[in-house]
Amino acid sequence: MNKVIRHDEKLRIKPIKDLIANLSSLDPNVKFSSSRVLIEKSEREPQKLYPYFDEFLKLTENKNKIIIWTGIIIIGNLAKVDNKKKIEKILPRIFSLLNTGVMITAANTIAALAKIALAKPELKDRITTSLLKVERHSYDTLECKRIAIGHVITAFEKYQPKIDKFVREFAQKASHSERPSTAKKAEKYLRTLE
Repeated sequence: MNKVIRHDEKLRIKPIKDLIANLSSLDPNVKFSSSRVLIEKSEREPQKLYPYFDEFLKLTENKNKIIIWTGIIIIGNLAKVDNKKKIEKILPRIFSLLNTGVMITAANTIAALAKIALAKPELKDRITTSLLKVERHSYDTLECKRIAIGHVITAFEKYQPKIDKFVREFAQKASHSERPSTAKKAEKYLRTLE
C-alpha cells in the first residue's frame, strides 16, 4: 500500500497529458495510479482537465473497464466547467453506457449523470428520462439490475428531478425491490415526495 501511495505522489506532479498517456501503459500500477490521480484532479481542479475533454470521452470506448469508468467519472466532474456545451453533444454516448450490461459501468454513469444534472439543470429532464429506462436494461444478473436501480434513486435524491408520475412509479416499484438497500433508498426517497 505504501508503494502505491508513493507512486501516486510522484504522479500528482506530472503534466495531465502525461497522466493521460499513462492510461495506455502496459504496467497496471502506472495505468491505474494515473487513473486515480486524474479522477482526483478532475474533482479538485476540473478546469485544468477540461482542455482534454475529448480524450476523456475516448476513454469510454476503451476495452479496459477501469479506463472506461475513469472516463465516465471525469466527464461527470467536468460538467461544472463545461462552458463550451460539449456534454450536451455527447449525452447520447453517455446514455448508451447505462445499457452495456455491466452494472459498475451503469453505476458510474448514473453518478456522472447526477453531477451533470446538478451542473446543467436544463438537462435534468433528458437525464431523468434516460435514468428511468434503467429498469428495462439487461445486466449480468437480476441483482445487478436491482443495484443499478438503487443508484438511480440515489441520483434522484442528489439532483431532484421534476416529480412526475413516471419518477414516482419508478420509486414505488423500487420500494418493493428484493434488494433491501434499494427498497430502503426508494422508501426514503418517496417520503421526501410527500
